[in-house]
Amino acid sequence: MLFRSFISREMFVGFAPVSATIVCATVAALGQIDWRVAAVWILLVALVDQGLTRIDKVFRAKNPPDDRLAAWGWGKTTLSTLHGLAWGLSPILLHKPGSPATVLAPLWGIVNLSAASTFSTASFPPCMLATMTAAIVPASIFLLYTGGSIETISAVCLLMSWPFVLLIGVFAARNSDKFIISRLDTADLLEQQKVQTRLIQQAHAERTRFFSAASHDLRQPLHALGFYVSLMGSASADKDRREILPRLSECATSLDRQFNAIMGVAETDSAIEHAAIKPTRLQDVFERARVSVEPEAALKRLRLRLVPTRLGVMVAPDLLERVLVNLAINAVRYTTTGRVLIGARRKGETVQIWVADTGVGIAEQDRERIFEDFVQVDNPERNREKGFGLGLAIVRRLCQGLGWKLDLHSEVGKGSAFVVTVPLATIAQLTAPATDAPLPALTQLQRLNVLFVDDDSLVRDAMSRMLADWGMQTRICRTGDEALAILAQREPQSRWHALLDHRPAEGETGLALADRIRTLHGDAVKVVLVTGETDDAVLDEARRRGIGVLRKPVKPIRLRAALSAPFDETRPPLEARAG
Repeated sequence: MLFRSFISREMFVGFAPVSATIVCATVAALGQIDWRVAAVWILLVALVDQGLTRIDKVFRAKNPPDDRLAAWGWGKTTLSTLHGLAWGLSPILLHKPGSPATVLAPLWGIVNLSAASTFSTASFPPCMLATMTAAIVPASIFLLYTGGSIETISAVCLLMSWPFVLLIGVFAARNSDKFIISRLDTADLLEQQKVQTRLIQQAHAERTRFFSAASHDLRQPLHALGFYVSLMGSASADKDRREILPRLSECATSLDRQFNAIMGVAETDSAIEHAAIKPTRLQDVFERARVSVEPEAALKRLRLRLVPTRLGVMVAPDLLERVLVNLAINAVRYTTTGRVLIGARRKGETVQIWVADTGVGIAEQDRERIFEDFVQVDNPERNREKGFGLGLAIVRRLCQGLGWKLDLHSEVGKGSAFVVTVPLATIAQLTAPATDAPLPALTQLQRLNVLFVDDDSLVRDAMSRMLADWGMQTRICRTGDEALAILAQREPQSRWHALLDHRPAEGETGLALADRIRTLHGDAVKVVLVTGETDDAVLDEARRRGIGVLRKPVKPIRLRAALSAPFDETRPPLEARAG
């Protein structure tokens, strides 16, 4: 960048011919001069000066790439050296024995040239050295050779000025470099600020649009739920109540699905940050994805085909499963006849995973929009039965965050294929597939003692009814002090599970209460934190303490899994995610 600055820096355009004319006029006024020789010298200075001016203009117009800068730099150095040499010839061409003016006036011009060179060529020291040497050395040698006293003194002074002028040029170069670097740094900072401001504005606009759409979709079932609750209270016949109850259930289910979809987007960044990358058998991920997708495919009488594979991949298996399920569900949703296929093939040190369908296809103008939040090309009326338009947005976020390449191939009327490219894992890296323990039967859970702490009366009532339905010995309370009072009365040899809400309306947090319980009862009480937190600090603290986590809203199957965990469990704490 500094070299480019040297080449593009303008010289003192027109200064050299004017200075040459002043030198000649001074000599003519104080002594004798051959105007024919003087004219030739002025013309020579003017031609070199115009050459420097021309190269500056051409360089700025062409703005050549960095790999061509050296040729331009040395070209300008050559012209600058000729410029110095033209001035170095002035004492030789204009000299008249016994005329001090023919010595001192040209020396004035050479000194002016040297001063100008420290500005125009200091950022490229070879050019500065060549220019000053060409100007000073020939003139000094000639004056020393003539042998006159004025000539000798002038030559010595000129030679002595040479290192000082060069030293000034070096300091000027350093200051010039610092100044240019400072300007470049300032320009970079300003550009970075502009980029950051633009990103913040885009993020703010995206977040505003996201929450605006989310708010609309969440209010719809809540709106209907309010009416149904009102009708339920005023219904006088059992038949009317029986008709309303399924509608209430549908509203609750819709809210749950929307909440899980929205939380899926909100938790993507956290999931990426805590992704556990490990060698994974791709077929295992395929099989788990089949479990989630096959029921919906069967309802539409579509064939879901998994192409068997022995490939291994280096991924976070839970996040890859999430990507494939979202892609496959999307494929099922937009396919009316035919099949959905999930397969893989190796490409170098990567694996391409294909999710293809025989559906409606995606028009070219919509292929970017479909990855935006709440965008469904075929659902402008926002019918919740057709989904929420978040699945592909989550896929894009996960793939970008994990460095997986995501491609789309589609033809309208013939189908689409999404391709996710992930790193390959060798067979040697793979471990035996883990098997999940089956959930215990309810009869196995009926002997459990469960303490549930929550400040919300509706949540306490619902949990109490659920645990009682499972036949568990349950105690429900509102505060930590109440919980400790209940545990203080337990049988010495009894074991308890404590489900603790992390954010009560008042009082200590669930983690703080867990610490108090462990201090008093040790391993006799197994603590599980129940929370809607997305704050990584809370989850990290729970992991550090070895406390299991259930994420709200908690599904019954997740609750059963948490309560079935043995007391001597040494696995990492459960982190059950809703949905």
